Amino acid sequence: MDIFLPVHAITEALAGNLSCDALCVFVLASNIIIFILVIVGNGLVIWIIGKTKRTVNSSWYLSLAVSDFLFCTTVPFNGVYMATGHWHFGLFMCKFISVAFPLNMYSSIFLLLVISMDRCMCVVFPVWTQNHRTLRRSSAIIVLVWIISALLTLPSLVFPTTQTIKDQTKCIHDHNSTAFSCKSVVLIGFVFGLAIPLMVIVICYSVIMLKLRANCMMRSYKPFKVMTAVIITFVICWLPFQIFRLMEVYYASYSGALLKTGSFALADIVLQH
Repeated sequence: MDIFLPVHAITEALAGNLSCDALCVFVLASNIIIFILVIVGNGLVIWIIGKTKRTVNSSWYLSLAVSDFLFCTTVPFNGVYMATGHWHFGLFMCKFISVAFPLNMYSSIFLLLVISMDRCMCVVFPVWTQNHRTLRRSSAIIVLVWIISALLTLPSLVFPTTQTIKDQTKCIHDHNSTAFSCKSVVLIGFVFGLAIPLMVIVICYSVIMLKLRANCMMRSYKPFKVMTAVIITFVICWLPFQIFRLMEVYYASYSGALLKTGSFALADIVLQH
């Protein structure tokens, strides 16, 4: 199972509508644009927050920016591999690249979960949060988020290996050499990367809306629209990707090039939030 999507899989999915040369140019160009935009955007966020006084809210967004920034450093390697179908960077980078994606996914989702819970606590228990919501505690929570994300990412560290196939080196997942199974990893990703966070986020924002209405603090529908937009965006970004992954491993007869193209294309898009 290839960690990244080589050109031949995309070409099959597009049924010959694009030439390989045109597709290679498109893949490289899109990855260059993503790399520049995300590096510059998140770099500015990190620089601005670093220049200002740290607060609880800024610590959440700083960690989000760092997560996206670190993942974006892998985009050039991903682009070269997808465009050439050959892995040029050795076993260490194969493992590093494979870890960067799930680590970014889990850390970003869990940080969004923490932000939702933090907002809920501020609305429901304003006095308690004013006394106990400190920068030190938020830093501890961020460290915990990264530790949990790293633990859930562990299978992605042991699977990757390089293999030479027809004079081309591939960066692949070797699920036969470990105690983990591909299905269990994907199922864990669905449960902890979508189902549980989405449920908690929906509950948090529902509680916020009910509290604001009960206290007659909601004079307009703007808070409702913002909260609804957050939930819808989360679902749009992550649900299709998780569905593609589940279909790939649980319905092998449907997991052809089109499914692989869809899942990795969605991954490239959603991780640049």
